[in-house]
Amino acid sequence: MSIGNDVWIGDNVCIMEGCKIGDGAIIGTNSLVTRDIEPYSINVGMPAKVIKYRFNEKQIKFLSDINWCQLDISWIKENADYFADIEDFIDNYKKQFGDE
Repeated sequence: MSIGNDVWIGDNVCIMEGCKIGDGAIIGTNSLVTRDIEPYSINVGMPAKVIKYRFNEKQIKFLSDINWCQLDISWIKENADYFADIEDFIDNYKKQFGDE
């Protein structure tokens, strides 16, 4: 089993051996994970199934490409206000680092 960064796992979740949980995924309370979970997906049930995604495809690709969880902690703290809105975060990142 492997669990990515920025993952939220609810109470009483059972994750079967060998399953991979993608970055940014959410697994709802009392869910049973029997297969890999896609990045930034929201999953619930027995077995757990995708009910929606936290962001659109373009936003998910951007977050995956920049691997934001590996950014320096001081940068994350200095830019924490931008994390409330994905488009603000992307715009701020591009201003600082160029268009990725």
